[in-house]
Amino acid sequence: MLTRLKNHRSLTMSDHADRTEPNPPSLSPDTDARDDIRTDVNDALRRQLDLPEDAESEAPEPPTEPLRDYGRFKTSRHIGTGGQGVVVLAQDPDSGDQVAVKAMLEAQAGDARIRKEFIKNAHHLQAMRHPNIMPVLEVDENEECPFMVMPFVEGGSLADKAKPGRPINLTRLLPVAIQIAEALEYAHDKRGVIHRDIKPENVLIERSGHAYLCDFGLVKTVFNDSIQPGQRPIGWTVGTRPYMAPEVVNGKAGDMRVDIYSFGAMLYQLATGRVPYTGNDTAEVFAKIKIGPPPPPQELNPELPDVWALIIETAMARDLDDRYAHISHLLADLQRIEKGEAPRGRDQKTAVPAKSSGRSRSAPKPTGRPASAGAASTGNTSSGGGGGGLKVALALIVLLAAIGGGGFFAWKAGLFDNKTGPIPEGHTGNDDDETKTDIPPAPPPEGKETPEESALALKEAIENQDYSAVIKHGKDLGRHGVEREFLEEHGLVAPILEAARHGDTQLFEALMQVKELRIFGVHGTDGLEPIHVAAANGHDGIIRILVENFNIPVDRPSALSGTTPLQEAMAAGKCGVIETLGELKANLDVQTGDSNKTALHCAVEGKQLACVTALLKAGADPNLADNRRRTPLHLAALAGDEGMVNQLLKFDANPEAKDQRGKTPADLAFDEGYDQLATKLGH
Repeated sequence: MLTRLKNHRSLTMSDHADRTEPNPPSLSPDTDARDDIRTDVNDALRRQLDLPEDAESEAPEPPTEPLRDYGRFKTSRHIGTGGQGVVVLAQDPDSGDQVAVKAMLEAQAGDARIRKEFIKNAHHLQAMRHPNIMPVLEVDENEECPFMVMPFVEGGSLADKAKPGRPINLTRLLPVAIQIAEALEYAHDKRGVIHRDIKPENVLIERSGHAYLCDFGLVKTVFNDSIQPGQRPIGWTVGTRPYMAPEVVNGKAGDMRVDIYSFGAMLYQLATGRVPYTGNDTAEVFAKIKIGPPPPPQELNPELPDVWALIIETAMARDLDDRYAHISHLLADLQRIEKGEAPRGRDQKTAVPAKSSGRSRSAPKPTGRPASAGAASTGNTSSGGGGGGLKVALALIVLLAAIGGGGFFAWKAGLFDNKTGPIPEGHTGNDDDETKTDIPPAPPPEGKETPEESALALKEAIENQDYSAVIKHGKDLGRHGVEREFLEEHGLVAPILEAARHGDTQLFEALMQVKELRIFGVHGTDGLEPIHVAAANGHDGIIRILVENFNIPVDRPSALSGTTPLQEAMAAGKCGVIETLGELKANLDVQTGDSNKTALHCAVEGKQLACVTALLKAGADPNLADNRRRTPLHLAALAGDEGMVNQLLKFDANPEAKDQRGKTPADLAFDEGYDQLATKLGH
């Protein structure tokens, strides 16, 4: 369905086993304490996943999957098999390109819940469009074993380059780390998606140095973070053990900061040559993660610069208050290293150099390791970041980074820099102007709420579904003109966008009445807007509100990728909103890209019969041709899809249309060996 990417050769997506190394003495608790913790962890895991009392905490060995073809894709060999599926090398007969096909395991394909989860995750990944995220070209959910198709990228993974005891050259690691951080920033901010399995095996690198983040097999959206009892996640555990965040080990779903922790753990391994935690089994590794922190990275690699140690330790801080609050902060610190500047760690606001006052922050000195809240923390694990068990309305506001398109409240006011994250108060955003003035905020008028009081009241109103209070306190908060960082700290980054994502029409209408809060969510940001988010999540009620009540164009292109709501719905497989889009006079026949394919072409190619039917019923033209002069009927005939052919003919598709080679649909069906279908089409 997406434009086929060029210059991709091989994809290596095998599920590697966790590397184990001898226990470092500094991580070995006394035997009794370790056994107690192991027992606690095993009991917690059994309760969390509803396992029997005698169940082991280790994931089962992945089954051996026989080599088979998937749809029109002819397979040649296995690339890898894991708990989440099988990946095979295949060829696309239409283009001749080699592709990688990731399919469900046959043993799991009959499980409706796992099948639904696989298809949902495939569509999430298909909707992502970022140069450093491995794209999904097609999703086929109608096969006996659903599968997704990806480019075949030659190169290898970071795991191939990570040798035990041998740190990776930091000059080579830095650009890769920046690319993956940018991919995570897009996934978190633009798609509201948590990866949950960041590790070297899931970072692929072309020979040119271009990096891809792949295998979102454990992906969770910000509204689907809970592991419910009795629902065993695909692959058994939500993450890979040496890289899992403490809050996940403690049985919490966690928010997007779990990816920040795992990213830091990956950098730890690559920068030191050792994974942060090792053990003889999962329980032992989990026990060490709960105790934390791991040995300081500079103890394992004395040559590691202080700036790298600061980033790694801040990303891996056990206490959420000491960890990077947002992936954009970590990315900004990596970019500062690239520029030869000092990273700022957790304090992204107050650590701005101030030349005019003579207070400057120099690069860390070569002697001594920089103080890190993450390294120094010895207190109890923070309860932070959970999403499970809360009401849907509260989930709209408690997650930090699901902003889907930029600074939301602060972007238009110039308080948010898309490249480096929030611009601190008093800072112009110009790298050449580092002046910072400490101007105390004016006290609130007598009898008025403070910003903190307004934020708390708004959160409570959303949680309690008190929509009149949402309007009142939202307007109070909007009048304060608060910054993005204040909103992050109070869990109020983008409630309008998240209401659109989840389809809460009452909350959405209430928030939209707060003019001060809807400017950036409705009238344009640098990314997806509520109408695109609603379409991608299948919420036609939100689309109607935006078009009919707020005059948002139904074909509005997103500033991020130029996609329309129809294209977002198609990419996510949300066929149910097509009828609504048609009623609202959306252009169902827009031809995009060099291929000139319409939404109907894409639906036929993706074998989305429900979308094809919805498009035809809504008035899509079945006889428009692409740049090869092929109509949707040509494509259906080429695939031998009789059901698709019947539906197109029912809506007056022309069986006599000829492509650029003079072939009719019947000719193509005959050439592919579909004799009965060719006869039906008049051959």
